[in-house]
Amino acid sequence: MELSAFIEKVRRRESLAGHDLTGVDPFAMDLGGIDLKGADLSREHVPVAAGGTYWPSSSDSARRMRRRVRLRGADLGGANLDRILGEFGDLRGAHLRDASLVEADLRHADLTLADLSGADLTGANLQGAMMAGAKWDDMTRWPEEFTP
Repeated sequence: MELSAFIEKVRRRESLAGHDLTGVDPFAMDLGGIDLKGADLSREHVPVAAGGTYWPSSSDSARRMRRRVRLRGADLGGANLDRILGEFGDLRGAHLRDASLVEADLRHADLTLADLSGADLTGANLQGAMMAGAKWDDMTRWPEEFTP
């Protein structure tokens, strides 16, 4: 999706369900409450500058410079969020049913009241994540050695 089309859809609070958002920086804007079912928001590299400079997701510089994920109440059912850098992110009440969050950095993220039923959190970093009232089921896959 072109950046201008993405910005216009977000401004109008229109659905982004099923869209490939890997070429834009969806975390530069507040996507709370927007329908993102089945969207691909996965990250191989994290945009950190408006000029199009990208840093590898493992870069300490990217970790310091990244923007805070704002997905409060967003419908992310079945979405691909692999490797997102969501440290200190706001995912309160987000619908993450059947979403893929493989190797996502969710340290200190607020997952209060989030629906994690069937979500794949394999290899995710949930250190310090707030999960009060979050829902999950037997199909939810957790990082090794993590007990919800």
